[in-house]
Amino acid sequence: MPASSKRKMSKPPRVAAGGTTAVQTLTRRQKQRRGATASAATAKRSCRGGGGGGGGRTARSGRRKAGSGGQATETIDRRRKRWEARFESLRNFVETHGHARVPQSYAKDRPLAMWVLTQRNAYRAERVRVSGGSPKCTSRISAKQVARLEGIGFEWEIHDVVDRWEERFRSLLRFVEQHGHARVPQRYAKDRPLGKWVSRQRKAYRAERVRVAGGSPKCTNRISADQVARLEGIGFEWEIHDVWAERWWERFQSLLRFVEQHGHARVPSRYTEDRPLAQWVSRQRAAYRAERVRLAGGSPKCNKRISADQVARLEGIGFEWAARPHRAR
Repeated sequence: MPASSKRKMSKPPRVAAGGTTAVQTLTRRQKQRRGATASAATAKRSCRGGGGGGGGRTARSGRRKAGSGGQATETIDRRRKRWEARFESLRNFVETHGHARVPQSYAKDRPLAMWVLTQRNAYRAERVRVSGGSPKCTSRISAKQVARLEGIGFEWEIHDVVDRWEERFRSLLRFVEQHGHARVPQRYAKDRPLGKWVSRQRKAYRAERVRVAGGSPKCTNRISADQVARLEGIGFEWEIHDVWAERWWERFQSLLRFVEQHGHARVPSRYTEDRPLAQWVSRQRAAYRAERVRLAGGSPKCNKRISADQVARLEGIGFEWAARPHRAR
């Protein structure tokens, strides 16, 4: 047989007593050693756990359950304390303002405003649960908490729109106390939101009248009968604010300030400090002359108008219809 063929042939495995090879014997020994190691580890865990392996797992599971129960109790306590703190803040708000309608944009205590909103959401969610539904809101509120909130006059269905209405109405009350009337110019520089709000109330009022008559107004603003009554109770006028009357009133306010500053109503035609006022004064005189021509049966070239009430208001502050030369200051 060639030498190369001898090298390719492998030696046959040795056969031990009992007919098993050395490789099989080695495999059995490895398995035995692994089994012994596993048994020792199990016994060690049993000793640590005070019993079998299951006993150790049971003890650890018990400790975890006890820990989770303590954490849950602690979380509930924190929530309860937080609720009580916010409730106390709400009671202070009621004592200060006389009501529990905290605006959603309440800058002095934003956490209170958010908490109030959460209580309303939770209340609505509880009502859904009671009726067998499944609300999206997961917040909860107890019957005791509901009773305590209602005990201080808390309202569940109030909206932020109503809150803003109350704020603006209080601003209007201050305006009436200061000026003696409720005719706020739409471009009222001292409180622009109030000027816009007043205009919206008039639009809403006109829209409600259209609805009552069976029509469908373009304006979607709403105003309740109670709000109408409260506005009328402080002398609010619904029809004063058309565009021209509003601008007239703004210029009249400027003229009042001019009179307070200068002691007369003779605004120069080239008054550089307030050119719109100077032009407005000139238009009032032109409109007055045109009204006199109409009363006499004529047809004036000027189409401007001025009402008897406006004439009376201007004359009441010393306004002169025949302009006299006066130097601009």
